[in-house]
Amino acid sequence: MVQRKLGYMYLNGLAVKKNSSKAMEWFVKSSKQGNAEAPFDIGVMYQNGKGVKQDYRKAKEWYLIATQRGHAEAGTNIGYLYEKGLGVAQDCSQAREWYEKAMAQGDVSAMINLGNLFYKGCDGEQDRVLAFMLCKKAAELGDAYAQFNLAELYRTGRVTSENSGKALYWYRKSADQGTVKAMRKLATIHDRGWLGQPVNKPLAREWERKADAAEARQRREETESGPV
Repeated sequence: MVQRKLGYMYLNGLAVKKNSSKAMEWFVKSSKQGNAEAPFDIGVMYQNGKGVKQDYRKAKEWYLIATQRGHAEAGTNIGYLYEKGLGVAQDCSQAREWYEKAMAQGDVSAMINLGNLFYKGCDGEQDRVLAFMLCKKAAELGDAYAQFNLAELYRTGRVTSENSGKALYWYRKSADQGTVKAMRKLATIHDRGWLGQPVNKPLAREWERKADAAEARQRREETESGPV
């Protein structure tokens, strides 16, 4: 555990100078001790090209090690690689299988990705009702991305009946968690008087300011955690 923590500190420059080589060194040491998070961390480094040359095949190899140790999110990431054809042959069925395994282990991201897969269709099988149910469940579990998507479904009436009240509720839930596009949507809603809301220019400007601040914060964080 301490070795993995050291790797995380070196990767992100926390109390030490950022050094991806040392981060990798400590993650590998931690992985050899049987830690499940360390191989996942290495997989993320390779998938995103963070501190190392981007290599989806190596990412999958490390994710597999993590899944063998019970790491659910690693399975979700393998599913994503198969869904997009990154480092592997694109295979919707394999993606679905990995998402279902990870979801059974409680990973909410897997639930969202599986819902998106069913919404778009997988090997000719499309089930938008199931996609809606998965999105709703993920939103209820507190996922901000799912909350925004659920708001969009209620606003547009795709898959389910239009419901302005529920759309507004889920936009606010997502925005309260820092989702910039939810903040922008709320700004538009109050600026134009959508979803049965009265035009409220001051409230619209307030949401725009919040969105600008959140976006600036995200850019700073991305810069600070950039490759070494």
